[in-house]
Formats: sequence, structure tokens, C-alpha cells
Amino acid sequence: MLTLVGPTVPYPRLGFGSKTGDEHHKKPPTHDPKPAFPIPTSQPSNAIQPNPADEKLAIVTFLSGTLDKEDDWENDEYFEATRLLAWQLLHSPATKIRRKNLDFYIIVTPSVSQSRRSRLEKDGAKLWPVDFLYADWLRETDHEMRWDDLMGKLRVWQMVQYSRVLLLDGDIILREPLDAIFDDVGTRFQITNRSSSVPYPLPEHEVLPLLPDQYMLGGTHETIGPDHVFPPTFDNNGLQKFGYFNAGFFLLAPNLLLFDYYCRLMNTKNAFDPRYMEQNLLNQVHAWSGALPWKLVHVKWNMVAVNDADLDGGVKSMHQKWFVEPTSGSKRVREISLRARWEMQGWYDALDFAAEVKTGNLSTRARVS
Repeated sequence: MLTLVGPTVPYPRLGFGSKTGDEHHKKPPTHDPKPAFPIPTSQPSNAIQPNPADEKLAIVTFLSGTLDKEDDWENDEYFEATRLLAWQLLHSPATKIRRKNLDFYIIVTPSVSQSRRSRLEKDGAKLWPVDFLYADWLRETDHEMRWDDLMGKLRVWQMVQYSRVLLLDGDIILREPLDAIFDDVGTRFQITNRSSSVPYPLPEHEVLPLLPDQYMLGGTHETIGPDHVFPPTFDNNGLQKFGYFNAGFFLLAPNLLLFDYYCRLMNTKNAFDPRYMEQNLLNQVHAWSGALPWKLVHVKWNMVAVNDADLDGGVKSMHQKWFVEPTSGSKRVREISLRARWEMQGWYDALDFAAEVKTGNLSTRARVS
């Protein structure tokens, strides 16, 4: 049981006339040229904003088990993608973290083998081990079981030693440092909308969850496909799912009250569409029409389906697996991804070799080469 701390806002009870059921489980529309509510861009004047020079910030990624073979991490492409992200943030001269108050952590679940953990720590990464987050009703659904572990990403809200956090998937290729994203207007704290109702039904006898007085969640829409201009917008048909952010790259303010709230929703049967697990849960809680609407950060910070126009426009990071051909077919995107991957490999091979020479314990591979 979590101890709930800090200022709280009780939600009004959901009335019987409110919309429930299937309306909560519809897939977001691909494009809505005339949205029912405006894009939330206003900044409440009474939200308390931290001093960027004084606050503690973090960039965090999430790793769970990906292969049945316990120690075969060298052939685990997703694990190598996480190593690549860590190298880009910690060591690459072109993309590493510059801010002294900005840390990097990898959240690891119990399914991550010790050999993988040891390799990441040898690479210089800090690990934050967590337990799984499960809900029995989710296991009864027909969603892909490999996504079960992803609910563990919600534990980033327990990292309350940090004021704000950028949470990103492991398959991100950087082109520039991400430090300045914490200066984006979409990463400011917002005041909770006390007048909104609960986004899911609860039995009458249950105590409604409490919410903090202020919060922060900033993200981006997804591009509709590789054939878009830069910057993509809804007006030029470059974006999809109006009001629905991609949980592979977003910013948040850790808060135990919100963590408890997400867990309550996660354990309420049929309260959200489990197809995309934590992404659908978060988009429901942070819907633009609700109490905790998410805010837009500039699309330049991260994009999927990156094409040459995005590269020319200055996109700063790409949601792109290094081991997969780009959906846009861009040779430049492919070259950037592979160059980063093998620069990382060369960097760590050199460090490993130097360490082996120093100790006189050369590996078989080092002796042969």
C-alpha cells in the first residue's frame, strides 16, 4: 500500500448519466479536422514552476526481458538498442547529456537477466530495478502477452527524487542532445481541473482516487506515415489520432498520488482498452477533455516514420529501430542508425580490450583479432 502525500484534489463522483462502457474503448480517430475541444496550450498563472537550475531532472528508459535465452544478449537486438540509447546519452560526443543536474536511468524488471544488467552497468548506465505491475483482468484479454511487462513503466512516477522526467523507449536514435527539451513550453506544470469528472466508472462504495493540485505531462502526436512534410500537422494530414500522444516519448512529473491513481485504473476491469496497455491508460487519464490534459511539446524532439524532410527540418531524435529498415525508405535514416550502432560497438569494444590488457586477462575474441 502506498502512502499518499502532498496536496490532494478529490474528484466529483461520476453520475449515472455519464458516458461509460464502449465509448471509453473506441480507438482514437486517425484524423479529426474539426475537434470537439481545443488544443490545450494555455498555461495557468498559478502553477508553481521549478527553477531549472535547482531542480533534479532525469532521462529514463525501460527494459524488460526480450529473449528466452538467458545469456544470449549479444544477439538480442532490443537489448542492443537499449545499450545504444545509453551510449548516445552517456558517451557520444555528439549527443551526450550536457546538464549537470540531468541523470540517466534504465528501469529494469525482474525478467532482465543478470548478464544484461552487468553489461549495462559496465557500460556506465545506472539501473533502477522494479517489480512488475499486473492486473488479473488484463491477463484475461487477448492482447499480446509481451506487453504485460510494459505496465511497469508506470513506476517512473515513483521516482519522486526527480522534479521532471523524460521517459523514452529504448529504440530511439538521437541526432542532438535532448537536454533543452526541459525548456519546452509543454513541460511546464499545470493546475488540475477540479471541475472534470472521473474518466471511468467506480462502484458507489469505493473511495474515489485523489489527485495532486498540479501535474505535468507533455508529449507528441504520431505521424500518419512516412509520406509527410516537416513539420507535420493535422492541417497538412501529417499527424494522426488527434489528442492521443505516443507513450514511447513523453515527459512527466513523478508523483505518488498519480501512481496510485494509475494503479486504481489499471485494476478496474474494462476501464480502458488494453490493446496498447499503458499508452491507452495514460491517454484516458490525460485526455484533453479531462482533469489532467496532456500538453504538446514540439514535434521536432521526436518523430516516428522519419523521412528526409524531417532530417532537413532538424528533427532531434527518431523512433527508429537500428535493426529495421526505415518505413520511409530513407537511406540517410538507415545510415544514421547503423553508424550510431557500430560507433557504440567500437567504443565499448575498445574499452573492454583496454581493461583486459590492463588485467592481463584477454578474451578469446581479443587474442584472435
